[in-house]
Amino acid sequence: MRITVLFAAVVMMVAAVSSSFAQVQAVPGLKIGYINSAEILEKYSCAKDAEARLKGDVDKWEMEAKTRANELQSLQDQLEKQSMLLTMERKKELSDSLQKKYAQYQEYGQKKQTEAMDRRAELFKPVQDSINKIIQKVGLDEKYDIIFDAINGSVVYALPKYDATKSIIDLLPPCSVTKGTSGKADGKKDAGSSKKK
Repeated sequence: MRITVLFAAVVMMVAAVSSSFAQVQAVPGLKIGYINSAEILEKYSCAKDAEARLKGDVDKWEMEAKTRANELQSLQDQLEKQSMLLTMERKKELSDSLQKKYAQYQEYGQKKQTEAMDRRAELFKPVQDSINKIIQKVGLDEKYDIIFDAINGSVVYALPKYDATKSIIDLLPPCSVTKGTSGKADGKKDAGSSKKK
């Protein structure tokens, strides 16, 4: 009995594998390519120009930050050296001034960090748009099905027939909302729970 069941299982597996193999043979091969986005950015003159412009802006901001840091250090040194000679009032003045400058320094650093990210996005958007346009052209002209970026593994080009987004959305189950106790207490109903009459 066990031998018969085992034999039947093996026959079914062989049939399934043969069927899958036949289907793969019938489908034309995918043409898959990849790019190295880091190398493209490294060699593309517009990307180099954008990087140089960004560096110029960041260098200016860093010089200003260094000046502010030096002012802070100078004020700190003054407070430490003259601490014994200063009145309590003067110590408090210098200490308050130091704290205020330190807060301004931190705020400046955070602001410039955000500005640097925004400036990078602004400078590199046309570069990225240009690269993406060429990727799409190469994908179509050279009849690729899919092109990946080897640096981050993302798909940078794919034929629309491989987009499974709609299928996934269509199969998503409805969201079940957890009812709060306040809804029961005041007699409110969920919008989806009212039945049509």
